Amino acid sequence: MSPTKPILLALISLFCSIKASGQQSFQERLEEIRIELDEKSDSSITQLNDPVTFDIFNAPIQEFLGIIATNHELNLSVDPNINIIVSNRFSNAIVKDVFYFLCQTYELDITFINNIISFKKFIPPALPKKPYSEKQLDIIFNEAESLVSINLIEDSLKHFTRQFTNKTSVNVVYSPDLKNVRISGFLKNIEPEEALEQIAFANNLEIESSGKDFYMFQKPGANKSGDRKTGVARTSDRLGGDFTLEIQRVGVDEMVTINAVNTPIIEIISEISNESDQEYILFSEPEGIITLNVRDIPLLEFFDFLFNASDHTYREESGVFVIGRRNLEGLRTSKIVKLNNRSVDEIDAYIPQELKEGVNISIFKELNALILSGNAPQIKEIELFIKEIDELVPNILIEVIVVDVRKGYNLQTGLQAFLSDSSNSTKTTGSVFPRVDLSLGTNAINEALGAVNLGKVTPRFYAQLKAIEDNNNINIRSTPQLATLNGHEATLTIGQSVFFVQRTQNVNPGVNPVTTVSEQYRQVEANLSILINPIVSGNEHVTLSIDAEFSSFVPPEIENAPPGNATRRFTSKIRVRNEEMIVLGGLEEITKSETSSGVPLLSRIPVLSWLFSAKGKETDNDKLMVFIKPTIVF
Repeated sequence: MSPTKPILLALISLFCSIKASGQQSFQERLEEIRIELDEKSDSSITQLNDPVTFDIFNAPIQEFLGIIATNHELNLSVDPNINIIVSNRFSNAIVKDVFYFLCQTYELDITFINNIISFKKFIPPALPKKPYSEKQLDIIFNEAESLVSINLIEDSLKHFTRQFTNKTSVNVVYSPDLKNVRISGFLKNIEPEEALEQIAFANNLEIESSGKDFYMFQKPGANKSGDRKTGVARTSDRLGGDFTLEIQRVGVDEMVTINAVNTPIIEIISEISNESDQEYILFSEPEGIITLNVRDIPLLEFFDFLFNASDHTYREESGVFVIGRRNLEGLRTSKIVKLNNRSVDEIDAYIPQELKEGVNISIFKELNALILSGNAPQIKEIELFIKEIDELVPNILIEVIVVDVRKGYNLQTGLQAFLSDSSNSTKTTGSVFPRVDLSLGTNAINEALGAVNLGKVTPRFYAQLKAIEDNNNINIRSTPQLATLNGHEATLTIGQSVFFVQRTQNVNPGVNPVTTVSEQYRQVEANLSILINPIVSGNEHVTLSIDAEFSSFVPPEIENAPPGNATRRFTSKIRVRNEEMIVLGGLEEITKSETSSGVPLLSRIPVLSWLFSAKGKETDNDKLMVFIKPTIVF
């Protein structure tokens, strides 16, 4: 029997037991759900015993359960994260059985809060995590004879150095690029130092001794003449700080590894200059101390970090570092930063005040650019900030459809008799076709009646005969379009003006009063005015702030008065999708009016009512609808 077979069988058994444990946990929960459903159906939620007949196909489970809850007056909540599509047909099934079936089929869980039923996905209890323990390697150390035995098979170098140091008291470390290396080897009863050399040889590594009982694993050739590596370790006498410095030339780049604690900045600059043969000029000495720990960082990048939080900076000229305060001549610089996607107008207002301190910013409209003058580090920060906000600003085309429908109907019929103030006003006048609107005098009435007349009546008697029907249909459709940048207002105004004369009469008192009449023209406007401010979000939703006003002239109610003004206004803030048309608002106004007057009793008799009464009927129907559609254009 293969030695790996028992291990494989044990792993399979463990996996099955874990899986069975999870299944058993769900089965136990199902049994609890069954008991809870039975208890609730017998006590507080009797609707669970109702029969249900249902036929559903490809519907979300939330919709299915919502219909059951509505039909049976259940308080029910379904987790929106459940993404299950159901297709079932039930005939005279019990509600609680349907709920149990859904839990069993789709691994759902039910919880009860009084008479509220909550559905959610069943989450099995988490298995306890096994605490991490480092693999114990086969390292045996004989303290009496100072001999070590090692048996490694693809084991971690990191674990080996730690456990070897703990057991033999020989300090062993490794270079950072070897932290994921695995090693193998078998040694028995040899000295620790020789064991390290053999392990390094067997795994194509090098072991370097640095002092008594201190060794370091590294890659082969790490210290060959191809790279120049220098180092210094010292303690500062001035401030009690200490640091270690290592500079390694890799190709044409110089890499810095440094660990400094409470060390003056000027001392770090001096030591780097000594170790790297780098020349520098000090215009002013940097003050302050610093604590840092960096590894394998390029020299120029290291100087950027070193001066970040100070008022000093540097510039490299012909291989020489010039160091001094940021505002000194020779360290100041100027740069033109062009914007590619947006206007330079007012862009300086968006730059944080902390970045602008000590930097002069000028707007160059002809190039759509900013001119920055000041110290290089701050200019670099401002340039990075401008590149972040220099993104394409979308245009929004806004289409507005205004539909105004007006329908009117007016009917006037009847015969009315009057006595005029003078006989001259009793002449027959009016229209006969297409509308009948006559004023009839006494003679005209008697002649029309023939043999039967009104007899002897006053000449001031006259009558009005009306048979009028008016229909008014007006359909107005306006489709204004506006385009604007994201976040900027767009305004459209279309209308007309009417002028009227305003007369003013002034009387100057005196022996001979003088009356002065002056005329002044006044203006009345009726406009279609729309103001829209669009804001586009990242998911192409558009938020619109809208102020729309629609006004029109109406006939004056007083003679010689200026025309009236009917105004309808919308003010709203809405959110719509790109290229989606919605109804912004609407107004429907229906006016019905019926009037009648006549002789009592006679005005109610059919046919005779046409002679002894006057009737009027008026109907007006006004509809106003406003549609809006934004389109994002890049």
